[in-house]
Amino acid sequence: MKKILLVLILTLFPGVAYAQLNETQLKEQIVERVSRVTGLSDFTADHVIVEEKHPIELGNMELWAVKVKLIAPDPKQKPGQLLFVTDPQGKYQFSKVALLSTGKNVLEETLSEMRTISLDSLSKYESTIYRGKGSHNVVMISDPFCPYCRKTYEYLRKHRDNIKSLSLLHFPLSYHANSKLLCSLLVYCDKHKVLNAARYLDLADYLYRIKYRRDDRDGTKTMEDILGKFPELKKHFSAMKLSDITKINRMILKEAQPTITYITDKLKEQAIASTPVLSIDGHRIDGFRIPMIQRYLD
Repeated sequence: MKKILLVLILTLFPGVAYAQLNETQLKEQIVERVSRVTGLSDFTADHVIVEEKHPIELGNMELWAVKVKLIAPDPKQKPGQLLFVTDPQGKYQFSKVALLSTGKNVLEETLSEMRTISLDSLSKYESTIYRGKGSHNVVMISDPFCPYCRKTYEYLRKHRDNIKSLSLLHFPLSYHANSKLLCSLLVYCDKHKVLNAARYLDLADYLYRIKYRRDDRDGTKTMEDILGKFPELKKHFSAMKLSDITKINRMILKEAQPTITYITDKLKEQAIASTPVLSIDGHRIDGFRIPMIQRYLD
């Protein structure tokens, strides 16, 4: 979409001309910075690849949004990535340029459109909660007790007509008590097919609305609420000779632990440290940002 808009601008306003990005100097600056930070003496400009670049015009000022891939000299190390805004000479980095009247960061929209997310290695760990007749595949990286995750979830719930599939990748945050328990329950139910598809969606809907209890550190009250709403779960655990809620919680947490650890470790490799993060047909959206979600869901 960004490229199409750029072509239209150049067609309609042929007088607009952007100063070309000096990639040679940009790479030299990156090499100097990486070498200073890491101590690598064999890191050269050949290890810096400009994958994508987009011009940004701000009045009389011209900047470039750039996505750079860093190849480690040691082939055993994974490549890194940088996404930033620089001047045409590739000398300065701009973290924010805001409109004085509103405080809006005018760089963020371009940077957001350049962000992508690769979830191929996690596809079998996604908890698919909804399949519909829409045209968009959505993956939500989230914590059920994160307030912005709840707002994002509710927004997606109201726009399911546009969604082909909606899946969750669980990223419980340590400072939300029992978020790992809720994520583990979804993993457990998905693995053992404890609920049918409709009730599994009902469970996800409920867990993204359930009351957050600060006094329930061991999750017993939270699980009591869940079992009260979903008698199928209570019946399932009773068949396993499990009636003590503390033991149920321990069992669920233990069984789901490897899956959740793997998911969170893989997501951290993509610089994900907070929630929510959405992937809509591969486009990455960080945070609850309605305009961007609308754009990709329409």
